[in-house]
Formats: sequence, C-alpha cells, structure tokens
Amino acid sequence: MKEYGLTALIAATVTYLLIPLVRRFAMAVGAMKQPRERDVHTEPVPTLGGLAMYGGMAAGLLIASRMFPLSTVFQGTRVGAGLLLAGAVVVLVGFVDDRWGLGVVTKLAGQVAAAVVLVWSGAQVSWLPWPGGGTLAITSDETTALTIL
Repeated sequence: MKEYGLTALIAATVTYLLIPLVRRFAMAVGAMKQPRERDVHTEPVPTLGGLAMYGGMAAGLLIASRMFPLSTVFQGTRVGAGLLLAGAVVVLVGFVDDRWGLGVVTKLAGQVAAAVVLVWSGAQVSWLPWPGGGTLAITSDETTALTIL
C-alpha cells in the first residue's frame, strides 16, 4: 500500500514543482485565458496546466515501473508507453486548445484518439463492479467500447 502513496506523492510533488515553469511558459507563448463577463478573475490567467500534470504523471509512472509490486503491471506490456502516449495526445490537444482554441468535435476526436492508444497498449476496462460486491463480466467488444468511453 505504501507504494501507491509514494507514487502519488512523487507525482504530486513533480506537478507542484513544474507549475511555476509551465506558468512562465504559458505567459511567454500567450496561452492566457482572457476574463469574460461571467468569470470571477479580472486579469488574464495563464493556462497549459496540463503540461505540469503530464510531467507529474510521467514521474509517477517512472517510479511505479521501478517499484515492486507495481512494476509487475508494466512487465511484458505496452501499458506504460500507452499511458505516456495517450497522455501526450491529451496534452497536445489541450495545448492547442489553450493557445488557439479548438472546436468541441476536434477536442472529442483527440480524446477518442488517446483512448484508442490506451486500447492498443492493452489497458482496458474488463469488468464493472456490481452492487453487493460482485462483478459484471463484459465481452471483448464491450471492453473496447467501455475503455474508449
């Protein structure tokens, strides 16, 4: 159990430490959310926070992949690479959206592409919890659809 806590602590710490760097980068490239009439903030706010979160996730995955028993999840699979690649797709879509703006359909297509990468990597939802402590088994087609969803 302490492995999960350490992994979460490292991911959170790296994310926290990256925030000032990402903030400066966002301001340098003009990725700023301008205040609107319905917003609480009255000055432009830097965006691109997903970059810091991606860095934290990458650090957490690196630590988890080296720590027993968590490392067994990564052995002989593409799950680690899939999580990093899918995260990179989401970060790229978020970056473009924060900087230049994207339509809803384009953002959804990026999210579906990231989910397809996860399916390719072998990460999948293969069962659902059932009330009362049981599980609901699902078919391989349902697994793919549920993972993408």
